[in-house]
Amino acid sequence: MKKNIVYRRSLEIVNYLSRFIEEGGLRDPLEKKVLNNGYGNAFYGLVCSLHYKKTNNLIWKERALKAITAELDIIDKRYYIKKGVFRWEFKNYALINSYILLKDEIDINLRERFRKTVKSWLNLDSYQTNWLAMRALNYRLRYLEFNKKSDLIRSNIDLKLTLNKQTKEGFFPDELGNNSFQYHAYVTALLFQYYRLTEDKTVKSRFLKGVDCISYFIDPKGDFNYFGRGKYQIFGYASLIYALAGAYELTNDSKYLKNAKIVFNYLDRFEGYPIVLGKDESKKEGWYGYNNKSDYLGFAAVYLFYASEILEKEGFKSLRCGGGASGKYSLFFPSLGLYVKRNGNQFLCYSKGGFKYDSSKKADSSIDTSADYYGNKIDLVLYNFSKMIYRGLSLLYKLFFRPRDFILTIEYYKAKKKYYSRDGKLKVNT
Repeated sequence: MKKNIVYRRSLEIVNYLSRFIEEGGLRDPLEKKVLNNGYGNAFYGLVCSLHYKKTNNLIWKERALKAITAELDIIDKRYYIKKGVFRWEFKNYALINSYILLKDEIDINLRERFRKTVKSWLNLDSYQTNWLAMRALNYRLRYLEFNKKSDLIRSNIDLKLTLNKQTKEGFFPDELGNNSFQYHAYVTALLFQYYRLTEDKTVKSRFLKGVDCISYFIDPKGDFNYFGRGKYQIFGYASLIYALAGAYELTNDSKYLKNAKIVFNYLDRFEGYPIVLGKDESKKEGWYGYNNKSDYLGFAAVYLFYASEILEKEGFKSLRCGGGASGKYSLFFPSLGLYVKRNGNQFLCYSKGGFKYDSSKKADSSIDTSADYYGNKIDLVLYNFSKMIYRGLSLLYKLFFRPRDFILTIEYYKAKKKYYSRDGKLKVNT
């Protein structure tokens, strides 16, 4: 069968990144060095592992092992890395999946080193929903691989905390008062993977509710990632394409396939390898302080590959399709404070606070209401208390059992401050 268009896009990205792989890992295309704190190298190793298992082409195995060996070295020397945010959970995800794919095809010494690293990982223990969902999935994968009961317990805790954050409309705020279409899409993509492992009916229901929720915000062009942290970033589009493909796999409902096509169609309009669609990369428009090219392209290559494996069964070659949730509708989402209206090719999303997205216009809204909180103040107090307890327990564990990693975590909290302005808002390049 001719390669489907989603697989082709994943392949293009990984071939581009392959220009920058070396013995020390994946050099970031813009920074011209391996970003040890980031997860681009680990995800590059994973996507090469995926392509190797699909094609049996040894060049992919060679590239995967080069990246993985470098990543194991990076983790071993993490105490000596320049201060910054060591992104454990993303690295853990890429490593456990790569280990599962390659464990039977690598020499015993590398396998043992790989196994020990995976079994001794740590976490940043962020309370943001996408990090909770990541940990729930990571620990479930590790439990299934090594049958350690504490991993199952941790996975269940983080899953419950993730699901508890979902609103009545089906939306996953990244935190209370922090709404992002990108990270909602990512959470749904993670839940689909969790369901595949467990066939948990509650997870399936919550996943589909989440996908249905965000589908109303897909405009006629296929864009949806215009609200909250990570606007227009490739990370969100790759996540949603995969989540929509997953929803189609579970239900065989053509509306999900249609929406996967329209969102991919929108993504595929942008030539080259941007991480923020439609923005000036030379000025890093739409970038946050923590963004880099290798992380986001490595991530996108993995999730587009995942989506392609589902969509390949449908002969997914054509870009020609309608888009967005079909029909005429006018809805209000109380937890987001957003109204969304659709009538054919006319599409409008807006809030009373002044945010406005009109799909017929190119200009961004000058007002961002994604950080507005519309819920009960008591719920917000309880949420912040739970967050404090969760992170406090993590720090105590590290202080008593992994003191050097405790110091690294404190450095992480310090490093995060540079991403914010004095008024507490996350800085983004404009």
